[in-house]
Amino acid sequence: MKSYFNLLHETWIPVIDNKGRYLSISLEEAVRRAHEIKRISAEYPIVTGALYLLIIGFASSIYHLESLNDWERLHQQGQFPLETLKVYCSQWNDRFFLFGSEHPFYQDPKIGQREKDINNLGANKTPEPKGITGLLLHLASGSNATLFDHSFDDEEKEFTPDEAARFLIMLQAYSLGGMSEASIGKDKYYKDAPFSRGITFLSRGETLFETITRNLIPKELDYLQNDHNDLPCWEKEDPFDRTALMPTGIRDLLTWQSRRIFLIPEELNGKTIVRKCLSAPGLGLPETFSNPFYMNEHEMDGTKSKIKPMRFQMNRVIWRDSGAILDPERELRDKAISKSFAETLLAEEILLENNIRLSLFGMCTEPGQKKAYSYQEQEFNAPSEYIKYPSLAGKLKQALNFAESMRKALYYATYELASYKIRPDQDINDTIKPDKNDVNALVDHLQQEGRFWSALEIPFYELLMTLPSNSEAVGIWQEVLVRTAKESLTTAAELAGDDYAGLKARAKAENKLGTEIFRILYPDGKEK
Repeated sequence: MKSYFNLLHETWIPVIDNKGRYLSISLEEAVRRAHEIKRISAEYPIVTGALYLLIIGFASSIYHLESLNDWERLHQQGQFPLETLKVYCSQWNDRFFLFGSEHPFYQDPKIGQREKDINNLGANKTPEPKGITGLLLHLASGSNATLFDHSFDDEEKEFTPDEAARFLIMLQAYSLGGMSEASIGKDKYYKDAPFSRGITFLSRGETLFETITRNLIPKELDYLQNDHNDLPCWEKEDPFDRTALMPTGIRDLLTWQSRRIFLIPEELNGKTIVRKCLSAPGLGLPETFSNPFYMNEHEMDGTKSKIKPMRFQMNRVIWRDSGAILDPERELRDKAISKSFAETLLAEEILLENNIRLSLFGMCTEPGQKKAYSYQEQEFNAPSEYIKYPSLAGKLKQALNFAESMRKALYYATYELASYKIRPDQDINDTIKPDKNDVNALVDHLQQEGRFWSALEIPFYELLMTLPSNSEAVGIWQEVLVRTAKESLTTAAELAGDDYAGLKARAKAENKLGTEIFRILYPDGKEK
């Protein structure tokens, strides 16, 4: 097969430049013009996240930084040195063709030819091409959740080469594990891709150059590196021929080949399209692997330590985890390495900035299942004082704990509201208590918790930004919480109606909320 569509030179990466214009650029341009680009802006958040990971891995392979001094010299230049880029692209040019038979980018041209494949296929059988749509979680495919359109398994969607390239990059980083149709029938159990379940934390700058460099971890700070041979996948003769179970360093991780894919291009009306591919499980990671771009917790499961990364969750806004994100007491290996590096740059006064800025990428998934409910890209900003003065993070945690206590108080009051709405005379005759399932169903219907957290988002960020300089910030936050809880209950009570049951339920609920608020404000039982 003739090699064509070279990702170094073809335009396929969607970005927004510093003038606010939407552009499509090549991989080489993404580095050469990084100082002119604001950010990457792909069709879905996890495609954007995967492209950042690729470009960081690409830049890291070109500019080998040994120390903080190396990093500072690069950063001070304000753009990437062009001659180094030119030499690297010339050296590895042939490894960046999307279509080809020898080294197609991010693919395995040997599907069906490896010893394992031959044994699984059986005599005189070849791998069966599959539709690309079956690999994409944002399409309705098998047990996958339909997120953004209504394609079906029997519809073969056509992809242009640039679309196919972006989704290929995404699949290697963000695919979910489980049983899937594969080109080799006996080999269909896929493991999670390395960035699929947790939140990927990347440090963010004003330009793409700043964002890339702030995630280029110097060798002296790369605790993942356990081998001098930390190479990106395209520099390896065969990325799937390896003995190491763990990534040998950050470049290896950022370009980890979790899927063996081989795109099958077609010509249609004079244009190249991709509908099918060969696919099979690629490199799996052991459960003991701790992704350094995650924020991890370690829990003991019997005698084993279980790694639990911070995740996006349904109906939970990320700012509720701000205390954990900013926690200075986390062990180094439990912090996201990009955030830890940003802290180092601020502490060493290499960066003189007022804020720490992070971009968060990931999916909200069903644990243990190949099911995604949403794709997420969020920004997190906080004053750099939280890095300089660890006690601030403690105060922020206390403020968030207060919010969680108020949430519980609101829940108890809403439960009381729902209970008396269903059985208004239960305080007279305790034999007519309502069924708990009925009460919980009505509580869910009233949706008071969602309103509570939504109303707190702006006040929380005001707290986050003013806490370092305003001694009254926590007190103001507490007043907002009390007011918001009362307003949320009032809205729920209005939905309960103004009949006898509704009015009695409202009175009971307001009394319950008042009691719970008093307990929170005055835990010793005495009003100050």
